[in-house]
Amino acid sequence: VQPNNYSTFYDDQRQNWSIMFESEKAAMDFSKQVCIAKCNSCPALDSVLCQDLLLGEGQAAEGGDSLEVAYTGWLFQNNSLGQVFDSNLTKDKLLRLKLGSGKV
Repeated sequence: VQPNNYSTFYDDQRQNWSIMFESEKAAMDFSKQVCIAKCNSCPALDSVLCQDLLLGEGQAAEGGDSLEVAYTGWLFQNNSLGQVFDSNLTKDKLLRLKLGSGKV
């Protein structure tokens, strides 16, 4: 995920690609599809997969940093994103957490 509705990625030949989308929503929808592709390529889903949908502001977070995040969690059903099981997008407060603390 990059600023101004861009996404960049490497293909299986390690070639770098960039895509510019017409809108923030189109870029987010693409990022969701990338996460679905990650899930579908895993032999067994025994962990949580994450995919950034929007680029955050500021420096990159590192272990031990305190963060405030907006999030949505979907169940993975029938090889696609299913029901939302948790989200704070409609709430007034962001989720506060310490990265790497094992609490989230």
